[in-house]
Amino acid sequence: METNFTRFGSIVRLLTVILFSFFSVANVDAQACACNTSIDVTLDQNGSVTVTPAMLLTDAATCAGTQTVTIMLTPNGNPIPGSPVLNCSYAGKTVYGKVSNGTNSCWTTILVEDKIKPVITCPVAPMTMTCVELDNFVPAVSDNCGTPKLNLVGNDIITNNSCNAGLAPNVLKRIIRTYQAEDASGNLSLPCTFTIDVTVIPTLDATTITFPLNYDVAAGNNDALVCDGSWAKIDNTKIPSPLDKDGLPGTGAPKIGTVALYQNPELYCGLNVTLSDAPAIKINCVTKIIRTWQVIEWSCLNRPPLVRVQMLEIVDNVGPAISGLTNLSGTTGNHACTSNVTFPAGLVSDNCSEASTITVDITIYPNGGVAPGVFIKHGSPKVATLPVGSHVAVYTAYDACYNSTTATISIEVEDNTPPVAICDENTTVGLTSDGTAWVPAVVFDDGSYDECSLGKVLVRRMDTDNCGLCATPSFPGFKYLGVYGSGVNTKYYYLSNHKATPKVALKTAKAMGGYGVSYETPEERSAVRSLVAAVNDTLDFLVGYTDTKVEGTYVWESGATNVMAVTGNTNLKQYVIVQRDAMLGVNDGRLVAVTGANQYQYVVEISNPCGWSEYAQFCCTDVAANQMVAFRAIDASGNFNDCMVTAVIQDKIGPTITCPDSRTVTCDQSYDPTNLRKDFGWPTASDNCINPTITRIDSTIAINSCRVGTITRRFMVTDAGGRTATCTQVITFEASNNQVYNGPNPSQWPRDTMISGCGNPNAPGFLPAVLGSPILTDGACSLVGAEYDDQTFSFNNPTSPACFKILRKWTVIDWCQPLPGGGYRTWTHLQEIKVIDNIAPVIAPLAPMVTANTFDAACATGEITLTANATDVCTAILRSSYTIDAFNNGSIDITSTPLNSNSINATDKYPVGTHRIIYTFEDKCGNVTSREQLFSIVNRKAPSITVLNGLAMSLMQLPDGSGMADIWATDFNLKAEHPCGYDLLLSFTEVQKDALGNLVGTPNLVFNCNDLDTNYVTIYAAALTPAGDIVQTFVETYIIIQDNNNICDNVGGRSSVKGTLATETNETVQDVRVSLYGSEMNVMTGSNGTFDFVNMNNGGNYTVSPNKNDDHTNGVTTLDLVLMQRHILAIDKLTSPYKMIAADVNKDGKITAADLVELRKLILGTKSNFENNTSWRFVDKAYVFQNLAQAQGDVFPEVYNIENLTSDMVTDFVAVKVGDVNGNAKANNFNTNTDSRSAQKLVLTSDVVDFTAGQQFEAPIKVAQNTGFSGVQFTMTFDADKLTLVGINGESLDVADQNFGYTNVNDGIVTLSWNDVNAKSLNAGETLFNLTFEAKANGSTADIIAVTSDITKAEAYTVDADIMKVEWMTGSRTSNENFVLHQNTPNPFKANTVIGFELPSDMAASITVYDVTGKVINSTNVQGLKGFNTFTLDQNSLPAGVLYYSLKAGSFQATKKMVVIE
Repeated sequence: METNFTRFGSIVRLLTVILFSFFSVANVDAQACACNTSIDVTLDQNGSVTVTPAMLLTDAATCAGTQTVTIMLTPNGNPIPGSPVLNCSYAGKTVYGKVSNGTNSCWTTILVEDKIKPVITCPVAPMTMTCVELDNFVPAVSDNCGTPKLNLVGNDIITNNSCNAGLAPNVLKRIIRTYQAEDASGNLSLPCTFTIDVTVIPTLDATTITFPLNYDVAAGNNDALVCDGSWAKIDNTKIPSPLDKDGLPGTGAPKIGTVALYQNPELYCGLNVTLSDAPAIKINCVTKIIRTWQVIEWSCLNRPPLVRVQMLEIVDNVGPAISGLTNLSGTTGNHACTSNVTFPAGLVSDNCSEASTITVDITIYPNGGVAPGVFIKHGSPKVATLPVGSHVAVYTAYDACYNSTTATISIEVEDNTPPVAICDENTTVGLTSDGTAWVPAVVFDDGSYDECSLGKVLVRRMDTDNCGLCATPSFPGFKYLGVYGSGVNTKYYYLSNHKATPKVALKTAKAMGGYGVSYETPEERSAVRSLVAAVNDTLDFLVGYTDTKVEGTYVWESGATNVMAVTGNTNLKQYVIVQRDAMLGVNDGRLVAVTGANQYQYVVEISNPCGWSEYAQFCCTDVAANQMVAFRAIDASGNFNDCMVTAVIQDKIGPTITCPDSRTVTCDQSYDPTNLRKDFGWPTASDNCINPTITRIDSTIAINSCRVGTITRRFMVTDAGGRTATCTQVITFEASNNQVYNGPNPSQWPRDTMISGCGNPNAPGFLPAVLGSPILTDGACSLVGAEYDDQTFSFNNPTSPACFKILRKWTVIDWCQPLPGGGYRTWTHLQEIKVIDNIAPVIAPLAPMVTANTFDAACATGEITLTANATDVCTAILRSSYTIDAFNNGSIDITSTPLNSNSINATDKYPVGTHRIIYTFEDKCGNVTSREQLFSIVNRKAPSITVLNGLAMSLMQLPDGSGMADIWATDFNLKAEHPCGYDLLLSFTEVQKDALGNLVGTPNLVFNCNDLDTNYVTIYAAALTPAGDIVQTFVETYIIIQDNNNICDNVGGRSSVKGTLATETNETVQDVRVSLYGSEMNVMTGSNGTFDFVNMNNGGNYTVSPNKNDDHTNGVTTLDLVLMQRHILAIDKLTSPYKMIAADVNKDGKITAADLVELRKLILGTKSNFENNTSWRFVDKAYVFQNLAQAQGDVFPEVYNIENLTSDMVTDFVAVKVGDVNGNAKANNFNTNTDSRSAQKLVLTSDVVDFTAGQQFEAPIKVAQNTGFSGVQFTMTFDADKLTLVGINGESLDVADQNFGYTNVNDGIVTLSWNDVNAKSLNAGETLFNLTFEAKANGSTADIIAVTSDITKAEAYTVDADIMKVEWMTGSRTSNENFVLHQNTPNPFKANTVIGFELPSDMAASITVYDVTGKVINSTNVQGLKGFNTFTLDQNSLPAGVLYYSLKAGSFQATKKMVVIE
């Protein structure tokens, strides 16, 4: 019977046959192209050559059709410009030529050659020319590729004219000279030899020879030489050199045109040029040198010598240079109003004279006058006593030739000495009748003085808040102009009655507590100008706008930043005045720049009215507290000095007080004991000072519980001077006949009730606060209270109307109604309370379905955790039980024995399948709650499969003549089964589920002629569990495709090229792209590392080239750095040639520190690939290394060349992972390499540091246990939202920036790689290095710093190169005397996490992981040691989300939360 699946498979096979037929037909007309292996082409006379198909093809019969030639620089590159034409730029180079007919193509290498020689135009007859013409002569030369180089062959053959050699008298010599040209390709021209007769110059006089000009003051000559000028000198002399020397110009020598005659041995002119200098003569500081030039000709003409004289003058016309001078300032001292000023000597030098011959005089002009005041002759002490003022000193320097130079400095003598402030230590001030006192500043003066002139004294209070608003200040010598602004922005202005220099004026303004007036706005400018104009409309006055640095930029003394225009020469003037300008439309005055020399009236701006003034105010609030007063003495130059005075303020006038009237009230009078003032009034008081203080001495309340008695109130008033007065008020309370209590009426007693509650009669729900109490309506003159007594009656019958009954007897008493025989009047009532409970127990939430996996080979049972918990509002211990409906078929199969417990644990082994459990809880009042839950036991054991170990199958011929073989996975099956009998699907690919939940895979494969020989296949056996999960396994086998019917094309003969790529430990390498050049075929290796190119044409030339350049970090760790460093230092040399190749990271044929640097960058994540190397290299396995000690330097083959393929070829390669020296790279998906791991581990930790925003702190990275290691690497993370990494400083580890990767530091990630040739031994608590952070927010390092493997895998290495685990523990731990469960780190995590815990002694412990429903996910028993322990959890065994983990050891149990992320 044909199923849909069978029909689908038939259609697929039919389509496959049709496609194979199509491809066979499509290739029938394809004409193959065959090229020569290599050819040479030669450039023509024009420097070009056109490459034709005939040059490239082996014969005309190949590559039929329209042929196109493409010239490329690489086999697969783009066409060169002008292709297929080659020009001279490619001479000597090898390019690639490809012929294509539109369907097929082939390529070959082309060597471009230039074999055409250059040509020299050689003179035939002897040539005649002068020596000057000969100096510039060369013969003409040409070439097809540019301008060739012209070389002189051998030495000239020279025949000198001896006057009897048969040469003309004007011929100096005959020269036979030979040239040969050479082009860029090394082609040589024919030699060119010719004869030249060198003749004398036309005339031996000034018409032919040009002599140098004189250097003197005469017209038409060069200027005289300056003694220190830039001109060349004859060696070791000061004589001018005729020739340029060391970049300096000479004074000239004889020339013919531009050809130099002096000292030119290459010139064949027969001339001897000499010079002679007469001794130098110095006349009046001018040095004269007479230079005689003589030119002698050696010729048969016997012409007389030519003599010329050149005059050279050297002059000194420059005065000395003066430097090292600065403007001076002085200040008064020694109790005098003058200053002793010492003038600097200055530094003098001269261009020609010795420094010892230079003299310097100083002339001083006091106060800038024109008449000299003080003259200091050279050699005299350079000291002068000058008065206060601005002075000028002129330095005049003279050299030996009496050239002079002047330099001017200014001397500012100022009175910068503050006056001596002398004030009284204590001053007593008595207030006046209005409670105030105004004290002048002179009252506090006790003889202040100044050596020049004392200007004024001011005073201010230190405490300015006592007496309210401060009065407007006043200052002696200043007129108060008015104010501008309001509130805190109010400013007070004062005009000086005197003039002063700007510097003194602005100093005085600051001494007064203000500054020179500042115009912060145009409105303020108008206001101040108006205030001044009201006093003097024509007055020019100084403002606080200064340019003290003389930079042309003015700033306000107040610190205001606004800018206003200033007229005048602002570049040289420091100060500004306001000048009235009648031409201005609004007469706000013009700002004009001035110097500091003149004097002006000035305006002072005060912004603090509570500052300095000529008076100090005192008031009542100052009484009884000493007031500190500052006294200031200001001299005429604005200098000031302060001293402090203690002012004792006294008030001698006492206060008065009047109490409210005493009175009598009834007992029901209402009042507030905490606020008697509201009900009975408050005294009034008066004093000469404002607001005397009224205090209550005491209030005595003598009233009994029935509100009868008195209240006595006593008061006292105290003024600021400490004087007091008192008064008393009495309030009497009397009984009232209208206030008698008669007990509760019936509605005021608590009613009988029935309520829902629990079994404890003393529970809060049964108290009167809930069930009611008597309503007491007693009056103000009664003292009524209520009490009760309970009798409780319990019922044990669940069918009774209540769980229990309470009879509550109430008694009410009034203690203000005594009875004649004793006691007090009382009232009673009985309240009945019935209690019932109808609230059923509450079961904690249950998951609707729970599942447990089993791998039971018998498919019988599996263990599952089944638990439930319940609580009840009344019953503390519930009665619990459960029943189980096996296989959920409606029939109860298991019933438990009821227990007294609030939890049910039905954890056990159950049959494979889905079942139902019912949990039941009952309270003591008969309320029952039940909940159902489905649970499933799923067998997830993978199927088992046994297949044929290989299968052979011959191709069948299709109608189009091609071959095909269709093989099914079931054809290999010997036995495939699942212990639970699940249906199985056999597939050649991994099985998946489709949208409907059905299993899908690849049940069959189709092979053709391209698949002849062995083909490796993987067969998967998969089953679908009842839970909808796929369980599958796989095996590998192979099929041999044979062509027993000779279907496949064998014309011309075909062979295969195959091989295996494997490491030196025989680990095959997967995903390597293997190219077969010459065929344009490429394959990718599978997990078996093999490649196979079948049906290759015999006679072809091929190159096998493997390439794999991905995953550069595969197998690369700091351990490789350790091994490489030991090799470099000859501690432990690498012996394998392939490990040496792996260590040559930068591919320079050497293993050096440069390889360590580049590999560390890759480990740290700062680079993702090697700069000059590929990830993998492949070495011909048959290659024998020539130098095993330096194998990386061998020129070893990385491809395999096949010439004239005649039979099947096997070409194996050894794969080398660059950088992986220890050989732990993963080569394929079934890699069997295992690392050598140590039982030791490196546990890192850090102190917990609390930090605040903006704080900079260190977090030390420490070892938690004694340990030793020779290398370590890891990724360190921190919370970048809270911390910024500032720096890293090594401590026990000698680390530098190259040990860290900072590429992701802004994301809170830093990588580390460190190693040393010697092991590093550390004790617990020692610091490896310190991280310096700056905090962005408040927080703690407890959970925001961790060591992970996010980028650089966390691991360390022993001195024996074994790998150690690296674990992280956050925070300082407690002592070993307690149980401690630490937070896991990292948390959250996505790979693995470490749980730290501490035990007081060696003991067994268990760690259990469960989800939020309480379901146990993982439970592990461990044997813990005393002290700190760690346990690593792998994320692969945990679901994503929030989980809990608990530690149980002895009686100790603790739980913490963790988060797993995908």
